[in-house]
Amino acid sequence: MVQGYIAGLMAHITTNFPGILSAINMVNEVIRDDADPDTTYGNLRNTFWVRKLGATFITDIANWTKAAMGSESIPLYLNEYGVELAGDKLLRFLSLLDDLQSSSVPLDGVGLQAHFSIHDLIDDPFQGTVFQSVLEEYASRGLYIEITELDVRINDDQSGKSDDKLIRQSDLYQEVVAAALNNPLVKGIHLWGFQDDLSYLNGSADWLPQSRDWGLIFDENFQPKPAYYGLARALQEQSRLTMATCTSL
Repeated sequence: MVQGYIAGLMAHITTNFPGILSAINMVNEVIRDDADPDTTYGNLRNTFWVRKLGATFITDIANWTKAAMGSESIPLYLNEYGVELAGDKLLRFLSLLDDLQSSSVPLDGVGLQAHFSIHDLIDDPFQGTVFQSVLEEYASRGLYIEITELDVRINDDQSGKSDDKLIRQSDLYQEVVAAALNNPLVKGIHLWGFQDDLSYLNGSADWLPQSRDWGLIFDENFQPKPAYYGLARALQEQSRLTMATCTSL
């Protein structure tokens, strides 16, 4: 049934919208969390998909998708959260990638969700040098990288919003984007929304202690926040460096 669905979907897209796809996120969030004691499927989460399709479901889906493309050549990605910084989950993800590549599974890139925080109360603290080294781990395997769901929380301490927090958020946005732009295999940076009031962080992130946060680059009135300018500074600096390189040539 899944193979038939993939074949039908790809046929519909390639026939009616040729060239519209720039990438395919074929499998999402497959790696077991550090706090998850269920090792039934080793490094994989015990989900509906692995139970129904078996432990080789990623390989199968990759091969079915590749076969369904026809003449189209579209990069295939695995998308995951919590594998942007050092830790055991990163090691489990890298192990999976190595196994897939050693088996010649068609895999072109990884998607990193990149849900960061200015605090170190829930997640490990963001460290730019560590983030850069993790990007290099993926690049060393010849994999494209997409930042797929970037946002930066400021209320893990449940003390609300402040000017100081917004500045720290801006600095972190700038650091993340600058590091991503400096890696040639990073092919895209995507934000997980634009306006704070419409973010999933308000009521849909039930694993967080706070029910309100301000993780995006525009405020509730669609006005740019300091985070907007932090992101823009990273883009401007990269543009300046690119222009300087071209001029020197």
